[in-house]
Amino acid sequence: MLVTGSAKGELLKWQGTAPSKPIKAHDSAIWQLVARTDTTFFSGGNDGIVKQWDATMKLLNTIDLNKTFTEAPGIRSLCIHSSGQKMLVGTVGAQVAEFDMKGNCKSMIVQGHYAGIPAFAEVWGCAVHPTEQKFATCGSDRHVRIWGP
Repeated sequence: MLVTGSAKGELLKWQGTAPSKPIKAHDSAIWQLVARTDTTFFSGGNDGIVKQWDATMKLLNTIDLNKTFTEAPGIRSLCIHSSGQKMLVGTVGAQVAEFDMKGNCKSMIVQGHYAGIPAFAEVWGCAVHPTEQKFATCGSDRHVRIWGP
């Protein structure tokens, strides 16, 4: 299955070179799609919302992160832990936070990826270490950071 997101906040499921009818998923651009091995996937949008979908494109869960982030909440990076119980989120406002799957913030990382100009203070990627309490982020400041306990 191949799914893509659009600048209009739509999801498209592809059959060869033909896309399905667009499904309105977010109020604005979709920046992240993360697949899980259990046939579900997550979308993260510029609207500050994470949604979980099944393989038939049925919405399973909506997680609104707008109340947690004080800067621009647009989601630029999303990593779902292998347990499926928590996620790491990076925003256009250079914030990185860990959430449970109900949207409760478990920890906020104060220092983000700030390049000196707020418009370019984006977190572009994040990944959780599979066995250790560490994760990595990269961003518009051209740095990769390793975070630990």
